[in-house]
Amino acid sequence: MIEFAHFYFIYLLVLPLFVYWSSPAYLSQRAALKVPFIQKLMQASGESAAQKKAYSKASKWQIFLALLVWSLLILALMKPEFVGEPISKTISQRDIVVAIDLSDSMKTKDMRDANGSKISRLNAVKSVMGKFLNDRKGEKIALVVFGSSAFLQAPFTDDTQTLQSMLDQMQVSMAGPQTAIGDVIGLSVKLLNKVNTHDRLVILLTDGTDTASKIPPKKAANL
Repeated sequence: MIEFAHFYFIYLLVLPLFVYWSSPAYLSQRAALKVPFIQKLMQASGESAAQKKAYSKASKWQIFLALLVWSLLILALMKPEFVGEPISKTISQRDIVVAIDLSDSMKTKDMRDANGSKISRLNAVKSVMGKFLNDRKGEKIALVVFGSSAFLQAPFTDDTQTLQSMLDQMQVSMAGPQTAIGDVIGLSVKLLNKVNTHDRLVILLTDGTDTASKIPPKKAANL
């Protein structure tokens, strides 16, 4: 559907008619013909060349082109815009931090996929998280990874495709070989303190006990 941002400019279309009706024709005085016997012609006609005036009249094509240019100019001033169908977007009032363990123990192949084949613990997490992200509509999610230290992998976003891409790139030990559960909870709390929503959630995915945290996990959990 086409709409106009400044529809009121359409009233300027009648301006040429107003000028045509209210303004007199433009008259010009000039020598149109030079002949050696001009005085005899003047005497014969009884008119003076100095008093002779004339005006030029536009052709139909000139009038048409002038009106066309004026109409296009007014159309540009009206600023036509194409407006598509309204798009509804669901916005959640919940922010989620997903903390994923990437310590050395996550490479242990003691999990099974849907086909019964053995897979690593990290691949099992990726499979579950892939389904989890597909079910999130409009919710903002941040990804945090941890091993010996905790790192922000993806800030809060509702772009699940980007989150899935970041999830696929995760590798065991990329954050260190140990498990800093207290530190990752502390980092998650710090991230959630910066958002304005009241419904805030931390999902912690880990397979071990804390071995490298500077903040005790229970103290971080109390926060």
